[in-house]
Amino acid sequence: MVLILENYYTTEITEEALFHAAITGMLRHVSPPGNKSLGKLWKPADYDKVRNNLKGVQVSVGVKSTFSPRDGSLSVTGVLPGSPAVGVLLPYDRILRVNGESLKGKLVSEVDSMMSGEIGTEVKLTIVRDVQVFDVVIKLKAFKTVNLSVAVLPNEIGFVEIHKITAGITDEVRVELDALQAKNVKKLILDLRDNTGGVFMESLRLA
Repeated sequence: MVLILENYYTTEITEEALFHAAITGMLRHVSPPGNKSLGKLWKPADYDKVRNNLKGVQVSVGVKSTFSPRDGSLSVTGVLPGSPAVGVLLPYDRILRVNGESLKGKLVSEVDSMMSGEIGTEVKLTIVRDVQVFDVVIKLKAFKTVNLSVAVLPNEIGFVEIHKITAGITDEVRVELDALQAKNVKKLILDLRDNTGGVFMESLRLA
């Protein structure tokens, strides 16, 4: 490494970049043959984002969406409660640009990164709503994601839907089950459809 740093033809390469490249190469080598990118080295910001997500906390615009790389549009399918997008974006809005940059040809991960950042970061979005085209500026903030939905159905049936297994959700489910029992619920539907997983040890507690 010292030889590379001393003799490389530019000064742009750094010791940190070399360590990052070496570890990335090692992780690709130990990843399954069919998925060489499975092993990844996260930067601190990426790790913090994943850690917060597993805690049920997000710092983002706060929308559910589908992305079309062909025409470079992000279609809003829902707005997350408590997020900075509440009162600004609506379902069926189409996002064409982020901070003035076109989304055409981008990867989903790239678009997600463009719409994320630190608390207080301002993100400018170009929106198409019906026949109107306009810009909005959204300031990112941390907000708690709702990962548990509970209802009482007819015939003394309780309904519990778990969207994601985040840290502490076992205690939330326990409280809701006690509340359902207090309402004389005799049967339970536990809905895990479209659950995206989450914290492994929390899932064992939940089971």
